[in-house]
Amino acid sequence: GLFDLRYFNNNKSEVPTVCNAAFKINRSPDVLELANQTKIHGYINGEMTERSAFVKDIKGFPIIKIKKGGTAIISTMSIDKSVTDPMAGRLFTNMINDLLVN
Repeated sequence: GLFDLRYFNNNKSEVPTVCNAAFKINRSPDVLELANQTKIHGYINGEMTERSAFVKDIKGFPIIKIKKGGTAIISTMSIDKSVTDPMAGRLFTNMINDLLVN
């Protein structure tokens, strides 16, 4: 589902942010994209191939899972805000539970 950003400001007067960065990935059966983020953009001009290439450039993945000789979840999400944000706390808990179960 969609995140409610109301608490992602860490109870400070700042713009709510959910992630600090987003990864570019090489597609592989060993890499699972758990979340994606697209930079804000206005209009995308050009032919379909040009537009597709542009979207790939502005899209990234703040949470990925890698399964190769073990399992790791790599995240740039602001889980440090779990103290004040129930959604960040739930995300962090879900990532830990996923690693324990899978």
